[in-house]
Amino acid sequence: MGRSPLSLGALVLLTAVALVSPPAAAAAEVLSPPGWAGTWEFTLTYRNRDTGQITAVDRITNDVCPREPLGFALFAGLTCESTATDTDLAVSCASESSTDTCRFHTAVQLDLRQTDNILSGTAAWSAAVTAGNCGLADASRTQDIEISAVRLSALPPGACAQSASLVQKFVAQPGAAVLSATPFADLDVEDADIDRKAFEIEGRFRLHPATDGVDPRREEVKLEVGAFHVTLPAGSFRLKSGKGRKPVEFEFDGRAGGARVEVKITALTGSRFDFRAQGEGARVGNRTDPVPVALTIGNDGGSVAVPARRHRGHGHDHGDHRDCDRDDHDGRGGHGRRDE
Repeated sequence: MGRSPLSLGALVLLTAVALVSPPAAAAAEVLSPPGWAGTWEFTLTYRNRDTGQITAVDRITNDVCPREPLGFALFAGLTCESTATDTDLAVSCASESSTDTCRFHTAVQLDLRQTDNILSGTAAWSAAVTAGNCGLADASRTQDIEISAVRLSALPPGACAQSASLVQKFVAQPGAAVLSATPFADLDVEDADIDRKAFEIEGRFRLHPATDGVDPRREEVKLEVGAFHVTLPAGSFRLKSGKGRKPVEFEFDGRAGGARVEVKITALTGSRFDFRAQGEGARVGNRTDPVPVALTIGNDGGSVAVPARRHRGHGHDHGDHRDCDRDDHDGRGGHGRRDE
């Protein structure tokens, strides 16, 4: 199936990346109408709001289960209102969020109507910096989307055996759902080996300048790989102090989320980190490729969608940060964290 830079999932996911908000309750979940059950081929036409010109066309085929979550509840700070019948759905979501230096507004609208085996409607989203000076003015963006879909068949047996959301199913670039107040400046998964019941991923991330720092020992850590989600409470990681040029490492190794999980986070500098995660017996599922991957530490997080098989050298080249100066470790395992 076709993959353009945006998709129905990316419509929602981009708003999550733009949300830089204080910790808040997630939105109440919105469910798909029961009449939508089936295998659908979606056509999404993207238009520039200012010029009206078509910028991209995306075609995606996937299953929609009866009363399946859209995935809005994944996003902290997003408040939604919806009206629905057995066939039609209208959703309007908004968020006002802020940090010490800037304020953001995010909005999502979705209006879809079904007639027999045809689904049609519109969607729109916007994310904008509304005040302050935080260096993210170029992140402001809007998008109008025309949606049409044809139901190809009824659901195949077992299609809804694993819980998911439409966000996870339709995910394309730029990434997976993020439950974080401050997005990472960047996140890259350089190596990935992901199966239905196991995964091993390696990558790196860089904290945003607006962060208050991270300390995996003292903060909750969340990991998402496909349909597998795990939350590691504060205190789950142990610290391996750095010596000489050997960097500080945080490690967890144990049972979590019904699987055997190992996570290692290595501090390269005050803002740059390597990470490695693997799980055995994890219910990753096999619904999407690329696979959504998300990592959050406290109120910092990031997400990306990666091929189920990726090896170093095939992704983006961010250079080797292992030789970066490590003098900005603060000596207590928390990196880049402001004095409390």
